[in-house]
Amino acid sequence: MMHSQRLTAPRRANGLTGPITADDLPSSPARAREYAARSMTQQRKHLVLASLRMLRTCALLGLLVAGFWWLENLRDHSNEGRLLMLAAGQGDVEAMRQAMARGGACDARDESGSTALIHAALLGQREPIVFLASHGADLDAKNVVGRTALMMAASQGNSDIVQLLLEKGAMVDAEDEDGKTAHGIAAGCGRAGAARVLLSNGASVNHRSHDGQSALMAAAALGSAEVVRLLLEAGAEIDARDATGRTAMMEAEAEEHADVVQVLRAASRDRSAEGPLPGQGNRFAVERASCPCENPIPAP
Repeated sequence: MMHSQRLTAPRRANGLTGPITADDLPSSPARAREYAARSMTQQRKHLVLASLRMLRTCALLGLLVAGFWWLENLRDHSNEGRLLMLAAGQGDVEAMRQAMARGGACDARDESGSTALIHAALLGQREPIVFLASHGADLDAKNVVGRTALMMAASQGNSDIVQLLLEKGAMVDAEDEDGKTAHGIAAGCGRAGAARVLLSNGASVNHRSHDGQSALMAAAALGSAEVVRLLLEAGAEIDARDATGRTAMMEAEAEEHADVVQVLRAASRDRSAEGPLPGQGNRFAVERASCPCENPIPAP
């Protein structure tokens, strides 16, 4: 019985089942060696397959661990970026410094694509802007609708922040996704002070958005006689038309802005009578003017 069990073990290792027959018994030393070699080959095969399965399992576990680490690391840095933006909006430079030391990216973005610099400019925080600019922040970074920090400051009428960003190197005529510049946005929001600063730094007074609208048309449609006068003094074209053929006068008349219509008619008569002045153009490009910030009103 014991002899039968000893013979069965190598038989099963070779994948054979059933009762032992005479053919299974080694009848000679040569056949015994062949039988032992076949058994060893089968055992090695099973060992290799088991090792491969173990390696595959270890590799999958390694990938899972690496994935969890990457997600956790990304989450931490994302949180620091959010803290950086929050601190920038609150004017807390020390908190910004700590967030960056913990891995917060200087140009990290939120869901709207806004950076810490854009938040600081929107809320009029001067010191965070200086701090971010000194750490290499992208001064012309755009949010999801193409608005830059300069455009945000212009929309709020914050002349000091507009001037600061321009001094740091922000592009004066960068365009958003509609083709509007900071100057066109300031004019369309009735921000005379910001528009004046932008003009004094070389902004194009007759720049057109993708739909052909000029700053003068935007200001006339809004009904800001102050901005309209400013633009006319800077050489804005009165009779320019947008993509639908509308002029600044048509915009003012459609919105029933009587004071703007009066300003435009007077300017049109004066230009017709006097003709173009020699060298007429943007006089603010060579005349730096300072103007206090307007009272803040919600941006459109």
